[in-house]
Amino acid sequence: MLLTKPVNSTIVHVWGINGRCGVYAEDSLEYYLSPPDQLQFNQPERMTGKLIKPLVSLMPSMSSTEYPDFIMEYFAEGLVSGIVAYLQMQPYRAWSQPNAAAPHQESYLNAIKQAKCMRDNGLGLSKVNKRVKPSYL
Repeated sequence: MLLTKPVNSTIVHVWGINGRCGVYAEDSLEYYLSPPDQLQFNQPERMTGKLIKPLVSLMPSMSSTEYPDFIMEYFAEGLVSGIVAYLQMQPYRAWSQPNAAAPHQESYLNAIKQAKCMRDNGLGLSKVNKRVKPSYL
């Protein structure tokens, strides 16, 4: 099944089918994402005639000229710090200051860590609990 998505974006994660996170009783189908943006099912015959609404995370591509406003709101300071560090590390330029680039580079790397953490917690969905209640024989 080919997924339709916004132009200049890539699907990076499938959170669930029909708005649900994880696999549940009647939707207990095994599925996976394969390039280019195709949702594959291990048992496709069970999906015949059903409406499928996957919940996915998108990432703007490098060629994208537009991106959601929340990206800049969350990461503006980190992005600016990365740009400043990059410019200050360029040799033989009027704006070069390699000694002053370290704090900006550190701020940029912290912003990357924060972004990865937000990505891993995607869309505020709770993570699947891997703990099982013990039962004694």
